[in-house]
Amino acid sequence: MTNLQSHLVMKSKFLVVIAGLFISTHVVAQLPKFEYSRQISGVNEPWHSLRIPDDMYAHINRNFSDIRIAGLMANGDTVEVPYLVKERLDRQSKKELDVEITNRYKKPNFYYYEFRAKSNEPVNQVVLDVVSTNFNWLITLEGSSDKKRWHTIIKEHRIIGIEEHGFSYKYAKLSFDTVRYTYFRVKIPAFITPRLNGIKLYHMVKEKGKRNHPVIDSLHIENRKEKQETIIDVRLKEAVPLAYLRVQVLDSIDFYRPIEIRYALDSFRRDSVWHYKYRSLYTGTLSSLDTTGFRFPNRVVKYLHLNIRHYDNAPLSIKGIALHGFHYDLVARFDKPANYYLYYGNPKARMPSYDIGRFTASIPKSPPLVKLAPPVKITSQETDTETLRIANYWLWAIMLVAIGVLGWFSFNMLKNE
Repeated sequence: MTNLQSHLVMKSKFLVVIAGLFISTHVVAQLPKFEYSRQISGVNEPWHSLRIPDDMYAHINRNFSDIRIAGLMANGDTVEVPYLVKERLDRQSKKELDVEITNRYKKPNFYYYEFRAKSNEPVNQVVLDVVSTNFNWLITLEGSSDKKRWHTIIKEHRIIGIEEHGFSYKYAKLSFDTVRYTYFRVKIPAFITPRLNGIKLYHMVKEKGKRNHPVIDSLHIENRKEKQETIIDVRLKEAVPLAYLRVQVLDSIDFYRPIEIRYALDSFRRDSVWHYKYRSLYTGTLSSLDTTGFRFPNRVVKYLHLNIRHYDNAPLSIKGIALHGFHYDLVARFDKPANYYLYYGNPKARMPSYDIGRFTASIPKSPPLVKLAPPVKITSQETDTETLRIANYWLWAIMLVAIGVLGWFSFNMLKNE
């Protein structure tokens, strides 16, 4: 092989290598195929929280796998920011106190159960373990420090147990303002001896989380007499996290009705009509005794379907529903000065894995919030302008090096001819 042929072969191989570098560099420079980007402002320390806006949930995966935070540094380098997803739920601690039943006795039309707390700690909840299956009592709870003077804590509080037609419901909980007594007494009006297996004392402490306030876009209530049920369909303005729902009933009567709450998991269009696939969110009892509402795991929801069974009873008069959920925050570590952006919207994106998930003890409890600009739609042909600019710098640098190396080879080959 002549020197000229060798030169041509080496030149061809070198061009192949350069082309490969050109292509790989160009691919790396492209942004992942996310649908939206939002600029982040207010980054001035390593740890920050970023609250996911309500209008973002409809465009991200249910497991948040398609969220990325990236920054562009002054020298042209890009950096990916590690983060964790945090639910800002209510935090509730529940301490059970040691207690023993010390006395049981009967007076005309009443049964009394006395019990003693083994420590003088605050109490704000009593739960009665009633063995009886069917009962309906208006009980009174009293407290004392010396068993001589008794003070009323709750008067004529209804507890109930029902078991019929395969339906079982029991409510025997008393919640009240915090008190400190050593002795407690329950007064039960009953004609037969109540079967009380035990009593539990609790001190409940609740720390409120960061709640959202979903806007109801439409509410449709239908009483289906032939099916003995009431259907409530709810559409929210935005798909947002939901963790609590309370049915606002106008009736002042006592009632208990089975209820199921479902949410739309998916939808499809057929014959110009939208159909929804629902999944159960909560199953329980709507009762006049417990008006605190229903709690369930935080879930991103837009459509709700409620089914209330009233059997042979008249349908309840329902005013509407009250609901809330809890915000999700991204807790992120910003290591370097840069212009930061949030990217999201890719159904095929995998869940990222960052080291900070294994060192949560070093994360501040309440890092300051940063701000998000309005979303920018990214079309399939678009790439980030600044990223492309940096990519072009690299491509030009590679091409200049390639031209220099080829020129050196050519000069040496001609000199040797």
